[in-house]
Amino acid sequence: MNILLEDQRVRASKNELTIFDKVSLHTGIIIGTYSMGLFYPEGTRVLRHAVYGHGAELKLPSEYFSTSEYLNNQIERLGNGTHGPLEIRQSDDWRLSLCFNPYYLSITDTTVRLYHPSMKFTEASGTPTFTTVPIGKFRFKVWDNLVSALGSEPFYAYAEWNRQTAAL
Repeated sequence: MNILLEDQRVRASKNELTIFDKVSLHTGIIIGTYSMGLFYPEGTRVLRHAVYGHGAELKLPSEYFSTSEYLNNQIERLGNGTHGPLEIRQSDDWRLSLCFNPYYLSITDTTVRLYHPSMKFTEASGTPTFTTVPIGKFRFKVWDNLVSALGSEPFYAYAEWNRQTAAL
C-alpha cells in the first residue's frame, strides 16, 4: 500500500496522475475516513473536508480535545492569551496531531479555542510530506502532497469549549 501511494505521490509531483490514480485516491479517502473515523474521528473529518469542503470553515466537536491530558497541560502552562503555531509530536497525542499540527490556542478564563487559521496540505509539487497513521500494528503513510493533488483548498478549522463545563 505504501509503495503504491509513494508512486502516486511521485506522479502527482509531476502533475501526471492517471484517471486510475484519481479514482483510487478518492476511493481511499472515502473508505479510509469512514472506517478510521472510529479511531480518529476529528482527523478523518479534517481530511475529508480538505478534499470535499471547498475551503469552507470547519467546526469540530470538542469532546475529545477538552479532555486531552496533553492539551490541558499545554493550556495550564501557556495561560490566557493567543498562542501558536505550536508543534506536537504524534506520540504526545495521536488524535490531536492527526487533526491539528501545528495548532493554535486562544485561551480565556472561560473558553478555549483550538484552531488552525489556514489548514493547508503540502502542494503536490512540494517537498514530500507525510503523516503516519497507526492502524493496529501497521503504520500507513498518508502523503499530504496527494491530498493537495485532489484539489484541496485552505480552510479555517476549530473546536471550542467552555473551561468550566469541560472541568466537570
